[in-house]
Amino acid sequence: MKKILILGTSWEPNYWISEKEAPYEGLKYSDLPDWDDLTKKCPMAGIGIYKKHKEKDYSLTQFMYLTVKAMQYNPETGAPYFWVSPVKRSRVTCSRLERALPEENQGWFSAIEEPLLTEILKTLGERPPEAWLELIRG
Repeated sequence: MKKILILGTSWEPNYWISEKEAPYEGLKYSDLPDWDDLTKKCPMAGIGIYKKHKEKDYSLTQFMYLTVKAMQYNPETGAPYFWVSPVKRSRVTCSRLERALPEENQGWFSAIEEPLLTEILKTLGERPPEAWLELIRG
């Protein structure tokens, strides 16, 4: 079954609008089950969420549909890195999407099965862009 990566940030409100390397220093790649299988599936569909963290709150910003081009980790620290490029901004806010996600998908990064995310997006009235759906169809 296809999975979609969900990546969170609180760095800045426009973080996901440009192609970039998204590092997660201080976290471990092993926190993402199936890391090895997922790396082989790149490029793959992703979602970029703006999260509330400490004094920063960008959760009322719309989430971004992403292409996850590659995944690697620092062999010394285990910190994961994701190379992403934006596909399109959603109409739904990050806070609405995050509230609808299962608890295991509310961390800084996770993978969710495509049918479950599709149902959540449909319930929220969100229609994914065709270019992003093509990544899922493979």
